[in-house]
Amino acid sequence: MSPALLALILVRGAVAAPEVAPATDAAPEAAPAAAAAEPAAAEPAAVTDTAPRLAAHRAFLEGRLAFEAQNWPGALAELAHARVGLDPGADASVLAATGWMEAQAFLRLGAAFPAWLALRDVDAAAFAVPDADLLLQLHRGLLLARAERWEAAAAMLLLPGLLLDDPADRLRALRASATSLHALRRTAEARVAATDALSLVDPVTDPLLAASVRRDLATLHAATGDYAGAVSVLEPGLAYATAAGSAEWEAALALDLGDAWAAQGDRAAARAAYLRARAVASGRPGDRARAQAGLAQLAARARSPVAPLAFARAKRWARPDGAAAAEVSERRAVVAEETRRPRAHLRWTRDAAARWTAAGRPDAARRAHAAALVGALRLGNAAAVRVLDDVRAQGGSEIDLLVGVARGVREGGGSPAAVYTLLTTRSFPVEADAARAFAVATAGLRRLSAPTVLAPGAGLVVTDVRSGSAAAALGIVPGDVLIAYAALPFAHARDLPAALYGDGAGGSLVVLGEGGRREVVVPTPALGVTVEAF
Repeated sequence: MSPALLALILVRGAVAAPEVAPATDAAPEAAPAAAAAEPAAAEPAAVTDTAPRLAAHRAFLEGRLAFEAQNWPGALAELAHARVGLDPGADASVLAATGWMEAQAFLRLGAAFPAWLALRDVDAAAFAVPDADLLLQLHRGLLLARAERWEAAAAMLLLPGLLLDDPADRLRALRASATSLHALRRTAEARVAATDALSLVDPVTDPLLAASVRRDLATLHAATGDYAGAVSVLEPGLAYATAAGSAEWEAALALDLGDAWAAQGDRAAARAAYLRARAVASGRPGDRARAQAGLAQLAARARSPVAPLAFARAKRWARPDGAAAAEVSERRAVVAEETRRPRAHLRWTRDAAARWTAAGRPDAARRAHAAALVGALRLGNAAAVRVLDDVRAQGGSEIDLLVGVARGVREGGGSPAAVYTLLTTRSFPVEADAARAFAVATAGLRRLSAPTVLAPGAGLVVTDVRSGSAAAALGIVPGDVLIAYAALPFAHARDLPAALYGDGAGGSLVVLGEGGRREVVVPTPALGVTVEAF
């Protein structure tokens, strides 16, 4: 059986519905194929044809004709009519074919999750092929991965990646599994899956596939800070791409190799890799711009005066390619953060987010928005709360953004309370789901002191207010920051009770909250709050 091809048994015949096989492993794209299969051995059940059932069969045939003509909306409409009148017992194979064609039509229309729903109830017994159950799990897992339902995809792809006999099918399962696990931050497991996938590829017979799998594995090495491992994986992949004569793959791998060398601090090796990427990408402005941006980033880190000119050239080359222009802006944002220029960092991260949105990449836009807020926390730029307005204007999810910010702080170090404060003062509490999402995302965060909307040691974050307490009566809410009492600033959580009980009630408490900075008179030392220092 050819890779990723399931033959469908149709009623009263042996002709299979054409399958649309995924072109990539983690995010399947439709590609037409056709096959024939032997009819199932089971005897057909004796069911009296009724008018609805006959109409359903006619609708099925019309749907199949529309499917073969690549009229996806028409096929879905006819197949939906067919489902209504088909008999689940006698027409099991027709229902299986219906679900399969619906899944492929939805996929062609870019609706991955409806495609998975259509495929979810397909009966593997309707397929007269080996490993039918595992192959159905594989395709369901690929659709879940495309819909970014990573937990379900990882669970669905586990057995196909272990047990499928066909190496090509196992390879697709393992690569999609690695992508899903990486998205779940289960990087160690993702590396195991990617390493297993690499063992299934023969670089002699398919050098570009070997280069692609090696690039996946290198990404996982880099995600854990193992840049030496990334280099060791990328160098053979670059040789495979060069031997295959693919300038596009050679440029992509050389660019990744340059990033890995740069992360290790080897400027000479990084520069050589970026120059190679730029040379082989001369006919593709987007790739050429990416390589030029890498060179510009190296120049900026070396404090070279030519860095702005190098970035300007990269931006000019990237104009025809929206994704490349977004990546150039992201590199400029990284340089701004490294050189501690908060306004420039905010400008370029917002620019990257806008370009990703224009390029039809909302996932990358969310990542750029999160980078803007994480960078603002590190650089002390309170103006970054404006990013939330951008997200709302574009119909984005604040909860997704909040999780992204928390993950960014986990990876780079920072104060989770500060993240919560930065978002709370403008947007929260929004709903319970936001608080739960934040709690999940911040689990296990390191409590490191880092620049935030306030300098470290410049206040106490209110994490809880007891109902009916003096703090509640004063309008203090979780997320507010207590700055000082009786003109004495707070640096540690222990400073609050010491000040209140030491100086007594009646003093002026400075509070930074949603309405800005204000002063309130404390009627009693028992304020009724739980606080945490920045």
